[in-house]
Amino acid sequence: MGETKHAIADYRRAAAIFARLEAAVPDQPSYRQELARSHNNLGLLLADLGRHGEAETAYRTARAHHVKLTEQFPAAPTYRKELATSHNNLGNLLRDLHRYEEAEREYWAALDLQEELTKQFPAVPTYLRDMAKSHSNLGGLLAGLGRRKEAETAYRSALTLEERLAEQLPDQPDSRRVLANSHNSLGLLLAADLGRRDEAEKEHRASLALYGKLVEQFPAVPAYREELAASHNNLGNLLHDLRRHDEAEKEYRAALDLREKLAEQFPDLTEYTVDLGGRYCNSGRRLLSQGQPEAALPWFDKAIARLQTVLDKDRRLAKARLVLCYAHHGRASALMQLNRLVESVRECDRAIELDEGAMRNVFRLLRAGCLAQTGEHARAVAEANALTEGKDVSGSTLYDAACVCALAAASVKDDVKLSEQYANRAMALLRQTQKAGYFKEQTKVAHLKKDSDLKALRERPDYQALLKELKTPVKP
Repeated sequence: MGETKHAIADYRRAAAIFARLEAAVPDQPSYRQELARSHNNLGLLLADLGRHGEAETAYRTARAHHVKLTEQFPAAPTYRKELATSHNNLGNLLRDLHRYEEAEREYWAALDLQEELTKQFPAVPTYLRDMAKSHSNLGGLLAGLGRRKEAETAYRSALTLEERLAEQLPDQPDSRRVLANSHNSLGLLLAADLGRRDEAEKEHRASLALYGKLVEQFPAVPAYREELAASHNNLGNLLHDLRRHDEAEKEYRAALDLREKLAEQFPDLTEYTVDLGGRYCNSGRRLLSQGQPEAALPWFDKAIARLQTVLDKDRRLAKARLVLCYAHHGRASALMQLNRLVESVRECDRAIELDEGAMRNVFRLLRAGCLAQTGEHARAVAEANALTEGKDVSGSTLYDAACVCALAAASVKDDVKLSEQYANRAMALLRQTQKAGYFKEQTKVAHLKKDSDLKALRERPDYQALLKELKTPVKP
């Protein structure tokens, strides 16, 4: 019901009551068990609310009680199962806090307990499901750390267990759902390896087939359609990377059809509308990256119309605000490419108004680039200078600021002195960009050579010297 303050208070009161009961009757293990469960439930809620320090305390308290129960009653499988769940929940929290080594230890602790349980009780599906979930969580952690071989092993272990589970429970849709999810996770992992994209495609198609059957069998369950849409989208991304664009578009269209129907069928579930707005935005960005700004604009318009409706109903919806912000930024980029600069400035202003801080510099620099080309060069350069003050300015911010100054230099050709001043500032910022390590990637050097924003610098000896330095890698 969203009454989280009351829920937190009730979990704390429940924990206090069970603590008194446990102290009064220490020989009754169910009181300690319920005490541990109260702390675990509190931890789940606090973690969802972003109160990570309090969530960690709750999880560790739950885990300590579960440890005592397993020590007192080592033969009771329920206590070992719940201890494993405590390890898993704490692992998820530590992963989200980027404390990866600690998270990995928690996942392995859960797996040790779960392996014992599956060996001792091979016919109990709950133990198989829990162990598969831990392997999947571990796989996600390892994939994020770039340890792909270990991640693949974890995902394949999850798949093996889930296939067993699906065989044991052919009539239970949830067993096929988790199997589909693991195929999807493995597909995403393999897609990152250029040489294994054929294998990735097989995994994505296996996921798609499973979700497709679930939707066919249970058309009234919206979650299955949502996950089928995500599966179509992931396969579309892979096909797009393989330059099979017609096939990719077919998958993207299938995903959009599903999401549009969900948003229409459940207008009160804002998550579906926000998700659809995000997908419209992605379609626009994809067309922008292909050099089709005119075709991209209607997609950004559709995203803005959907998302603005949601925000008009409830201004507190942070995700809707964020995606709407990106939609305005995408529209600003498309308008800039079409040389509709005054309109682009307005879209940048709207994105800045919506932004909570993370992308503000990007939007301000895009606006400054537009201003430089509409004759407001002094304002544009002042914005670039303001954003590059201080010590810890990112390489991308420095580079974009250099582009703004170069555009300003090109816009004042009649004033040679001022043009030279702006161009000098652009070159100084490019040198700072180099020091920040921005040009370590060759793709960025290649972009520097052809970036039309830097046209005013092309013939300068210092610009040519910079290109020559970047062509010859510095020895470590």
